[in-house]
Formats: sequence, C-alpha cells, structure tokens
Amino acid sequence: MKNLSTDDINQAEHVQNLVNQGYMEKIMELNYKLAMVKNMVRPGCSYEVLNTALCCMSSLVTILSKTPQKPHASL
Repeated sequence: MKNLSTDDINQAEHVQNLVNQGYMEKIMELNYKLAMVKNMVRPGCSYEVLNTALCCMSSLVTILSKTPQKPHASL
C-alpha cells in the first residue's frame, strides 16, 4: 500500500473543496428558484400560473419522496 504524500493529501483536499463548493452552489440555486416561484405564485396570480406551479411541485414532491435520501458526504 502506497503512503500518501503531502501533495496527494493537498490535492485530495482541493478536490473535496471543489465538490463542496459545487454542492453549495446548487443549494443556493435551488433557494433562488424557490424564491422566484414564491414571488410568481401569490394571491392574484392567474389560475394557469397557480395550477402549473401546483402540478409541478406535486410531481417534484412525488419524485423526491421516492428518491433514496443519502446525506451529502461533507455534512
């Protein structure tokens, strides 16, 4: 078994940091899109907008409820 050098460890840490950064960017993007939906779907919006949002959110909840829940490695 090969001993890891300091360079190997630094490279592995760098890769993990990039992975975590990408994960957090996706979390931020999700929050941004949820906020957009909340701003578009308010009392007074059209029935079409309300119905579209409700159908899509219902489908998303169904899909996510059937998706295995595995915590992110860094959490």
